[in-house]
Amino acid sequence: MSTALSKYYKLFGLPETATQAEIKRKYRQLAMRYHPDKTGGDDRLFMEIKEAYEYLSGQKTVNQQQTHTYSPTRSTSQARQQSNEERIKQAQQRKKDTAYKEHIENERYFQKLTSGPRWRVLKLVSKIGAILFFMLIVDLFLPKRYTPKRIIAYDKQNIGGLDSDAGVKKVFFDSGETYYVENFYSIYSADPDVILVKSAIFHNEIGFIPTYGSDTTIYRIQYSIGAHAYILSPFFLLPLCIVLFKRKTYTFTLFYFLSLFISTPLILLFLFSGNRWLHLVTFGYL
Repeated sequence: MSTALSKYYKLFGLPETATQAEIKRKYRQLAMRYHPDKTGGDDRLFMEIKEAYEYLSGQKTVNQQQTHTYSPTRSTSQARQQSNEERIKQAQQRKKDTAYKEHIENERYFQKLTSGPRWRVLKLVSKIGAILFFMLIVDLFLPKRYTPKRIIAYDKQNIGGLDSDAGVKKVFFDSGETYYVENFYSIYSADPDVILVKSAIFHNEIGFIPTYGSDTTIYRIQYSIGAHAYILSPFFLLPLCIVLFKRKTYTFTLFYFLSLFISTPLILLFLFSGNRWLHLVTFGYL
């Protein structure tokens, strides 16, 4: 057995008595593991495995001079090295091409997000949302509106099904309005006449104050967009942040769709429920 073939058997991890079927099977295993296109592949080792298989399978033969001493010529070694380097360059070029293609696709997607009808809608909504946010802050510090109301009926059962004096109940007023009020029975048990407290600009419902005694406690209204406007206000400001701080990131994309499909409907709902758009235009006069 030649020194060169012994080296190839050793590379394959097979005895020199291995059959052609065993050699072929081992070659496939090693080629799959070290192929340059696979993660963890090795160009140089793959070429050595391929060369070893060509000799062990008889596709190439070792001449008589190589039987005792296997020493490739300088030109053969250089050619093999050049071939390996060429494969490495091709793999690197494929990687660069893939990265460039992904970059182009990301650029196109970003341009699609920040142009066209949806972007124009978002820019308009961002201005409206910023105005609403600012006016809500101003509304906090302006004098409140007080309107007399009279309770005519209420649901005995609390929201959630528990029947008790505490909790949130649905209350009916002589004006035809209904509100959900916490600790309602504390008001009604003494006097059905109450005072409705609203904000100055948007007329947001805040709560009720009893008319009897010196109790000035505001019994909060629940489950109303006006009562919870200040909690929702960050969503009003979100579209403006998206328009001002455009970034080619996943975070920008996430908040872009939140602004479009959550902030925008909330802003429209807030404006057109309770005629708040009219209150805003007249600065709370109407």
